[in-house]
Amino acid sequence: FHIVSQIGYMILGLGLFSLAGIAGAIFYIVHHIIVKTSLFLAGGMVEHTTGTAALTKLSGLMHRAPVMAVLFALPALSLAGLPPMSGFVAKVALVEAGLDAQRLLIVAVSLVVSLLTLFSMAKIWAGMFWGEPDHPGAPGPRRPAEGKRVQDPGFRLHAPWPMTAATSALVVVSLAVAVAGYLRWHGAERAVHRGEALPPLRIPLLVAVGLVVASLAALIVVIVGR
Repeated sequence: FHIVSQIGYMILGLGLFSLAGIAGAIFYIVHHIIVKTSLFLAGGMVEHTTGTAALTKLSGLMHRAPVMAVLFALPALSLAGLPPMSGFVAKVALVEAGLDAQRLLIVAVSLVVSLLTLFSMAKIWAGMFWGEPDHPGAPGPRRPAEGKRVQDPGFRLHAPWPMTAATSALVVVSLAVAVAGYLRWHGAERAVHRGEALPPLRIPLLVAVGLVVASLAALIVVIVGR
């Protein structure tokens, strides 16, 4: 379902049919391929080590699998478009292209969809990793190799190192794409303005919006995790 909404951002850039819109769409495609693959790999790590991917059978994995929690959280935040992830750079590029084309309604819809994505990813992450592990006697899936209950608070979960290495590498690549994308976008803006800096209100506005969205994300995680 997330893929359907994310394709909408790509179509948005193509639909604007401007240089900035098409460039934003291409960058969004690159970002999405890396981030979505990272999420699939992180989900595979969870399923491989616990024996299940059902949110109703998982809770508190952050205490027993902190590496998996981080490797899932980073691409999830990027998919939602939080700074300084690549998703933030890609969505800002598309939003600016939409504002330049004066497509205010489309921009508003894209921002609402971004908030819905943030909520859903926070709910998924909180369902698997947030909260306290269930007590050892609680019924739950068994790990195929050891046969120990996933809910055991003292049972540490470790994915095979090739899975961890591959997922970590893609997460690092997504961060590198974010840095490269921002530098390229900033350089393009300066070129358009013939060497001038960005308009004085644009950077503070983006920073303010990023801080607000980050605060909302933290609040949603806390509420959903209760």
